[in-house]
Amino acid sequence: EQCCSAYEILLSNASDPEAVKEEKKRLEKEFQTLSSSLNNPENLPEYPQLQARMNKAARLHGAQLHQLYQARDLERWEHYTLKLDICKKISEFLEEPDTELPAIAGELKTLRQRWREIGTVPHQKSNELWNEFRTNTSKLQSRINSYFKEQEIRRTKIFRIKQEICAEAA
Repeated sequence: EQCCSAYEILLSNASDPEAVKEEKKRLEKEFQTLSSSLNNPENLPEYPQLQARMNKAARLHGAQLHQLYQARDLERWEHYTLKLDICKKISEFLEEPDTELPAIAGELKTLRQRWREIGTVPHQKSNELWNEFRTNTSKLQSRINSYFKEQEIRRTKIFRIKQEICAEAA
């Protein structure tokens, strides 16, 4: 009776069915141990009802876990589509002209941050999606770095020319 009541209370108060797995196992094991310690538990008039309560609680817990796992799976697929959209956007950036790279650099930073904030994706798509993201961001970052390096070289040349002009004027 105590095992059944504890199990039912545990399940009714649990916000996360995964968190009570170990306690559930302990209560089921305790119930089995108590049942097997009796000579013929089936001969006790209350035993079938207690066994039915334990089974009902176990089914309820199984349903709660199933619901939790389905929700997680759906959430992972939502994350997958969000990350897929990020990969698509980065691919589009690869096609943009160099004149757009300064603005794209800021957006790339935002997209990387967004990627980190989005949760996990389904395991079967994880590596494929990560490889696409990493490859395209590397290509884009390389273009951005080259662009800014060229700009720095150009600015340095212009600065030297201006210095020469100022020296001639002086």
